[in-house]
Amino acid sequence: MIQIDYDQNDENFAEKLLAELQNNTLKIMQFFDIKKVNNFKIKIWSDKQNYINYLQTYLGNRSYQEWMIAHTYDGNINMLAFDLVQKIECHKDITTQEFIENICHEFVHICQKTVSGNSGPKNNNGWYWELLATVLGNPNNFDGWKIPDFSKYSIDDLKNRFDEINGYPIVFYMGKYLLKTKSPEQLVQWVKYDNQLDADASTLYKETQKYYQKNN
Repeated sequence: MIQIDYDQNDENFAEKLLAELQNNTLKIMQFFDIKKVNNFKIKIWSDKQNYINYLQTYLGNRSYQEWMIAHTYDGNINMLAFDLVQKIECHKDITTQEFIENICHEFVHICQKTVSGNSGPKNNNGWYWELLATVLGNPNNFDGWKIPDFSKYSIDDLKNRFDEINGYPIVFYMGKYLLKTKSPEQLVQWVKYDNQLDADASTLYKETQKYYQKNN
């Protein structure tokens, strides 16, 4: 049974989160070919400043951004309470279902930590972890986004300027292409072995760019 910490006011939301996760756990774990994941709990934060303070202890040289409403830096799933999320300008129109689906996005990160030996991405390869989390966890939240102009960016931008360029639509559409053209086994290998991903990343980006130039 997954432990979930929440204030009484968030009980209904917590129940919906657990139901969403339970409905999607099996298919996500099957993609990663794992039978169990690292132990984790879910925490719903009802104090925004406490959430920000805690998150900032993990951000390193990154700056806190308002869109950072959930994370797994500590090996658990941390989510800001929904009523607080709605008060954030960039999320003011978010629906309950859209936010609930973030639990699956974060669960993909739990699976990634599991298969990579409980470590996070190395060599600035967080972009690839977000790629899989968007296409496997909460694709409905990104499907309406405009396909980006891949010619304006590069793999180095995703590695070094992800926050600055808002890399999410880029990696989402890149992920959609890779799901069509690569096996799950290969996609998981790039989570396990950062050096292999480093060697292939530029080629994968160029393949994606050519695909959308032809099909967009």
